[in-house]
Amino acid sequence: MRTFKNNRTNKGITLIALVITIIVLLILVGISIAMLTGENGILTKGETAKNKTIEEEEKEQIKLAYGTVLANKQQNEDKTVSREELEKELKNLNVNVVVIEDENSSIKVTFFKTNNAYIIDNEGKINKLDDSGEIPPVDEIITANDIATDTDKSKYYGAMVTGYTLDTVEGKDYNEAVENWKIFYADNTNIYLIADDYIHANYCPPSKNQTIYKNSDYKLSFNNVILDYPEGSSHITNIKLQNLNSNYFNYLTTNNIKSTNDNMKAVAYMLDTEIWKVFKGEKADYAIGGPTIELLFKSYNEKYGTDYQISVTNINGYEISKDGGNNWADYYEEMLNVKDGLYIIESREKADAMRVSSPSVGYSEWIMRLSYRGAVSYTGVIGENDGFRPIVCLSSGVKLQKVGENIYTIK
Repeated sequence: MRTFKNNRTNKGITLIALVITIIVLLILVGISIAMLTGENGILTKGETAKNKTIEEEEKEQIKLAYGTVLANKQQNEDKTVSREELEKELKNLNVNVVVIEDENSSIKVTFFKTNNAYIIDNEGKINKLDDSGEIPPVDEIITANDIATDTDKSKYYGAMVTGYTLDTVEGKDYNEAVENWKIFYADNTNIYLIADDYIHANYCPPSKNQTIYKNSDYKLSFNNVILDYPEGSSHITNIKLQNLNSNYFNYLTTNNIKSTNDNMKAVAYMLDTEIWKVFKGEKADYAIGGPTIELLFKSYNEKYGTDYQISVTNINGYEISKDGGNNWADYYEEMLNVKDGLYIIESREKADAMRVSSPSVGYSEWIMRLSYRGAVSYTGVIGENDGFRPIVCLSSGVKLQKVGENIYTIK
């Protein structure tokens, strides 16, 4: 008798596999929702930062109106500001408010769009009222020295800073270039902020005669701009800027040499405060195109307790060590925490790496970078896959006020 073999196999999904898949998907959905919402969610933090920015803008409008009234009274002995005078000046500035009313010896201003209310005392001090109509207690106010002397830098490095505003230059509102600023580092006198993302090519400043070479909207090359820095290191004359790459400039001074290498031409562009001043707000001393390797390692070592070191042994630039100086290289893979957005942007949607304002040891055209993988490495000056995240140095004396979890505003 002839027999037949059944060659069919069961290729369907079993009920158990289906249930497990659904459970995994539900867990992932729950995690995503938790990351977006809640007290520490992305949406909540974004909304808090947005509200604080609006409050600072409203305070600035009141301050400007108040100051204008006083300025008009320069010749008079009367240095008080009445409700009527403040209301008139706010209207002159096209500021819409619901009501301005006397509050004992102070003036209360309520804004129409936001319903935010503020009290201005007879000395011009402005305080926002909470929902109960009371002045909330003052949150923590910190200085650069407070951060520098605190042993726990994780409380500060990476925190969002609101209230840092930029000007409109040649029709470009540079506030649109950077969505958020973060605390990057602090010494005893200054706080340094970094843009939380790569800036668009439209906001990357041209050098004297050249525009930045664009591979894409965020992937930018030094191809053109280095032409305006033929003397390389000699273009960097400000001692404060030299100190950002102090080991390298000490090497040049000790050996009585200058560098006209292409990587130093690129560094000269990144440290040209005259062109990067479009990111210099009224509260800052200067702005540059990105952190130096020395500034980066100071920040990272203080936040994570690592002992990353730098050294300069030839004119090309820096070599680095991740084991306290026992071994040296021109790059290390996975050197930085890829989950810490202060240093690393994991997504390659805009760019592969952040440019660093320091030359690399290997070749005369290598400049340093931080890649999406957490690597501290290098790329050629003509490399076309990296982006810029500007750094600003806040003026000494500038204070920050804590207004939320990991959120500060400039006082």
